[in-house]
Amino acid sequence: MTKFKCVKSNSSSEHTPKVGDVIEGELIHIPRSHGTDTRIVISNVGNRMAVNGRPYWNIGEKVPLKGSIWSWEEVK
Repeated sequence: MTKFKCVKSNSSSEHTPKVGDVIEGELIHIPRSHGTDTRIVISNVGNRMAVNGRPYWNIGEKVPLKGSIWSWEEVK
């Protein structure tokens, strides 16, 4: 699996990804009518927790690589 680091976060909530957070997963490309949507399929949730104390993401969840709230880059 590949590691991804959060490089942009526009959220002020303490329970959302912050710049520097790392998750692991695999890139997939989903065809859309306007192009391709790239997402990360989570295989390791990292250390970011939600309000209820559980991991912010679930294993198998498809997280957008780039979005209006946060963006991820592959860690080389």
